[in-house]
Amino acid sequence: MGHRPVRERAVGMLLLFYGLVFHGWFLVAGVVALVLALLYWGREAMRDYDHAAPEDHLLLAAPAHGGPPPGVHMPGPSFRPILASIALMVVLYGLVFGSWILLAGVLMLVTALLEWLADSRREYVAVVQADSTGHLVSQPRPHYPTRTLGAFAALLAAGIVLQSGILPPKPSSSAPTGGAGSSGAPAPGASISAAPSASPVAADVTITAKNISYVQSSATAPAGRPFTIDFQNMDPGVPHDVTIHKGSPTGTQVFDGAIFEGPASKIYNVPALAAGTYAYVCSVHPTMTGTLTVK
Repeated sequence: MGHRPVRERAVGMLLLFYGLVFHGWFLVAGVVALVLALLYWGREAMRDYDHAAPEDHLLLAAPAHGGPPPGVHMPGPSFRPILASIALMVVLYGLVFGSWILLAGVLMLVTALLEWLADSRREYVAVVQADSTGHLVSQPRPHYPTRTLGAFAALLAAGIVLQSGILPPKPSSSAPTGGAGSSGAPAPGASISAAPSASPVAADVTITAKNISYVQSSATAPAGRPFTIDFQNMDPGVPHDVTIHKGSPTGTQVFDGAIFEGPASKIYNVPALAAGTYAYVCSVHPTMTGTLTVK
């Protein structure tokens, strides 16, 4: 097989890595390019195998010199490298978008590697038999890994659902103050529910979501005291929220606002934060980010 699939996989991985850093269309282009390259790679491998091996998989005739040297054989085609590449792609996504997707990618990668190990063992058994008989058995044409791909799809779907916060559902109404705690004050990092923004009280920060992005790319909040965020979701039927992370979108979460569908708006009550730079992120759509400066 030529070098074209190798080049195309390299281009796909390059765009994918750019997308993991810059998001947006780089990420989409990288995924599409990598998937197409893997499919092309699989098709070329099957075509090469069909050209080199007869369909009836007859035993190869013993060579005139008495047989192949010990340990020399032609391994059959395998889908395992493609499955491992797909799993690794999900692992990279998990490093960006969160732990549930990362866990799904790790389970997919372990599954692909175990299946690859089983294929390697079968090839080793064939080599041992060829050394003793002088006949090299052609490996059968591999079946498409529909069950493994189905399991991969289920793991990825479960990771996306758990990462998005759909399950378990987040509370949509504010908890009563003065509960089990001694003072009723919100603990740092706790989930703070939101009250309707119909209140005449002006908020310290206003953030608007529209067309699956934040209108404001940056905002400023006071340091050392609790403050409020007037979050306005302008996307009809689309759930959004505001979570605040320390330093970067993947940093430690210090505030988690309630998710709600638009068009609607709510007031988030945020506990006091130390002065510094934070990132606000939509937990449903992690590509929605902005910079919050607390001073």
